[in-house]
Amino acid sequence: MTYKYFNNSSMDINFKDMLDDLMGFTQSRLNIQQPPSIHFDSDGDNAKNLLGKTGYYDPIKFEVHVFTDNRHPKDIMRSIAHELVHHSQNEQGELDKGGYQGAGYAQKNPHLRKMELQANDPMLFRDWEDNYKLQQESKMALKEWKNKELGNVLTNKWGFKMDLGALKENQETPIVEEDLLEEEEGKKPDYLDLDKDGDKEESMKDAAEDAKGSENES
Repeated sequence: MTYKYFNNSSMDINFKDMLDDLMGFTQSRLNIQQPPSIHFDSDGDNAKNLLGKTGYYDPIKFEVHVFTDNRHPKDIMRSIAHELVHHSQNEQGELDKGGYQGAGYAQKNPHLRKMELQANDPMLFRDWEDNYKLQQESKMALKEWKNKELGNVLTNKWGFKMDLGALKENQETPIVEEDLLEEEEGKKPDYLDLDKDGDKEESMKDAAEDAKGSENES
């Protein structure tokens, strides 16, 4: 599924692959039917406030807003996970229930307090993070295994070894041992000099015949 992101801040959102993974994980975990759009906002005055907002959810527009000023990407994603829980609650109709919704609602409205407790569950983000890291480790292990297997195939088929991990695009072809093998194969072994003529490259059969001929002549 394609997720929509709107960057209204000066921050370079270069971690969209992680965001997609977080969105997919949360969508599956919370059974979200229609993912909200994610908006990255900047507010200088809010950033100066030590207790300023980190984000909010718009239940009418299905929008998650997070403030990016002076924040680590991981902290931003943690805020997104929090707001995604509110989105799930909205889809279930939990946010439509009456009660006080003004300042201090988390202390004065028991139902909304429960909603905040659910959204503040740290294990949602932690479970995603651990799962993501495990996936990356598995991908790296699989890549290393494939390179090793391909290297073994080349070794068995062609008789030379190649360091596949060192290969890069536009890199010159690495030096292999194939030429050395061909050179060794081209060499002829020294034979016993049966006819005592000093020619060790002469086959033993020919040398034996020469030696026999010499005996007959004598």
